[in-house]
Amino acid sequence: MQEITTAIMAFSKKKPKQALVAGILVLVSLCCIGNSIFNPGSKQQVVPTDTPTIEPSSTKTNPPPTFTSTFTETVTFTPSITFTPSITFTPSITFTPSITLPATDLTSCIPANERIFASVLKVIDGDTIQVKFADGTTADVRYIGVDSPETEDPQGPSAKYANSKLLTTYKVILIKDVSETDNFGRMLAYVISNNKFVNYELVKSGWAVAKKYSPDIACATLFSSGQAIASTGKIGLWAPTPTVAVRIAPILVSTNTPSSGGSGSAVCDCSRDYNCSDFSTHNEAQACYVSCGSNNWSGLDSDGDGSACESLP
Repeated sequence: MQEITTAIMAFSKKKPKQALVAGILVLVSLCCIGNSIFNPGSKQQVVPTDTPTIEPSSTKTNPPPTFTSTFTETVTFTPSITFTPSITFTPSITFTPSITLPATDLTSCIPANERIFASVLKVIDGDTIQVKFADGTTADVRYIGVDSPETEDPQGPSAKYANSKLLTTYKVILIKDVSETDNFGRMLAYVISNNKFVNYELVKSGWAVAKKYSPDIACATLFSSGQAIASTGKIGLWAPTPTVAVRIAPILVSTNTPSSGGSGSAVCDCSRDYNCSDFSTHNEAQACYVSCGSNNWSGLDSDGDGSACESLP
């Protein structure tokens, strides 16, 4: 009995209406069974009754509510830690190329200072140029230890030409001594071009003289030796000044008086004023007249016919 009750209760939880009908039927059945047991001698006619059959209602029942568990996620923000890197600046090292100067003792006096590349824009005079550096800046460069005539001097153009001949590639290497600039703001430098020591070559060729401008005197001895070569060879500025020969047309004066020769000619002093009476014959007068230029010279041809002293025999 207990099992039946348990089953009914379980069924009622799933289908309560159907379970109610089934329960009624069970109770009726139990009553009948009980009556039979307690009144075995009596026969009770069971009159069928029109017991309606309860059909399960097809009415759609709403399903039990479905509980949706909505989990609200608790967002925990973990701070995004941005590490600022410790920036180590690696310096941009610009290597100055190892410039090989001309293989000669002439450049051994040049200080081991920075070698600066530049392009020649203009030759200003015998010892000054204008250059352009790699960064686009420009400067006037005065040669150290030498001095050339200015452009307006008589030998200035020749010195400027000699300088330009040493700069045929228009590429130069500039090396400073002690000073940066001179009193005029020009860069002071030893100049190498086309494997030639330009400062020295100008002195050696005689188109510059050696000059000591302290404290930039590293190559002063070399420049003095170059000047000795030029002065001994009498070249450039050391060449002797040519003597200009002035030619004056000589004035030839004849001191001879008219005289007759075997040919009847006469030699006259054209500076004198002659008369026909100074001649013995027409031929003497005519010869003198022609030798002194004719054109009625000294009035010997009064009628202008080209014949002097026609009255003489």
